[in-house]
Amino acid sequence: MHSDAGRPSGCPPEGAVPESGSFYRLSAPRHSPGDSTTEDSWVLPLNTRKGPHYGNSSRCGAHAFSLFRDLESLRQARELNAWAARKSIAMVDLDEDHGLVLDTPSEVGDSHCDWWPEPPSRVPDATIVESRHDR
Repeated sequence: MHSDAGRPSGCPPEGAVPESGSFYRLSAPRHSPGDSTTEDSWVLPLNTRKGPHYGNSSRCGAHAFSLFRDLESLRQARELNAWAARKSIAMVDLDEDHGLVLDTPSEVGDSHCDWWPEPPSRVPDATIVESRHDR
């Protein structure tokens, strides 16, 4: 499970807004379509050994989950990285009271966004929509 380490001042950043809708994210490769994700599927970048946010609680991005608005965009992003290519894809439905979302498109994917859950310990239900073997 992810840490509840305090977010830095100004986090989430200006421009992050409450949203509702379906989003997509990478999940553990052991999951199959129809499975619900488990609590250990929600690990903040602060606690993930891959990436620039590991162990750096002073970075706002270390406290946000990476989501995609578009399934195809996440599929394409998954192909850019061998680590991500091994992952399954989950769909999560957010309501406006689940936290704040900020669009953060990049070379990884144009539908990428960051989500800061509220409360920070929130672990929502998500359902696997594609396993790593479905490609």
